Amino acid sequence: MLSAILSTVLLLFYGGINVEISGNLFFSSQYLLSDTRNINTKQDAERLISDILDKYNNAGFPFCRISPEIIRNDDASSRMILTIEEGKRVVIEDLLINTKARPNVSAAKHIADFRPGEYFSLKALMSAKKKLMKTNALENIGDNIVERDGKYYLLL
Repeated sequence: MLSAILSTVLLLFYGGINVEISGNLFFSSQYLLSDTRNINTKQDAERLISDILDKYNNAGFPFCRISPEIIRNDDASSRMILTIEEGKRVVIEDLLINTKARPNVSAAKHIADFRPGEYFSLKALMSAKKKLMKTNALENIGDNIVERDGKYYLLL
């Protein structure tokens, strides 16, 4: 177990800040940092965190959290520690549509290109919402995940 934890920690130097990632089990640190260029500003750090969250959200981890910590050293160097809490990998069992009217759920699933039993993907969710909004059949589309009896549903 200790070797697994140690293998997930990677210290890389990007621009002016050392970046350390820990807590990641599903993705390697190298993969999570693969698109990173330089971390010189707060915006660069925020972009890195957002990119990592996108990778997790599109791989079935909607509850992933990242806790950043910046440590400034006496020699003017800095390091950023990103502690990742992946959360549970979620399979969406079905769509639930929240509306006052009686919706045609099978038509909505077809339009949204929904397939039950797939891992949650934020990218797929945003695409589905866009397709459903074009129909003007629904006034407002949410994007909540509901857990019932240990199964997860997407509430639109």
